[in-house]
Amino acid sequence: MRCVDTSDPKAPTHVGKLIETAVVSKGSSCSAMLDEARKLLFIAGGLGMVVLDVSDPTNAVELQTGIDPGVYSKDGGGFVALGPSGKHVFACGGLGLSVYETVMSNKALEKIRKRRRKLTE
Repeated sequence: MRCVDTSDPKAPTHVGKLIETAVVSKGSSCSAMLDEARKLLFIAGGLGMVVLDVSDPTNAVELQTGIDPGVYSKDGGGFVALGPSGKHVFACGGLGLSVYETVMSNKALEKIRKRRRKLTE
């Protein structure tokens, strides 16, 4: 995964580093869903799901990796969607549907971001 700056649509540029998510398998589909309110990006593929903090798009950071919702298949890929309240994530794949409650509070997320900023100063 890599962020792209599209402020100039005629000359999009890569920003930040390439992140190997290890959730997308060759030949299968994948999807990404942005929780815009909390600046989290969920990426789903045939090998699982990953959650990235994209509050600073030039320095996206993995918050949670290796999530196995039990519904994705290597050949079928995975899809992810945010529920209307923002409190649930829906994972759908060749093996069914699972629903997760997003339990990280905004306060906990901000604490993680502050600690990360201190480490990079």
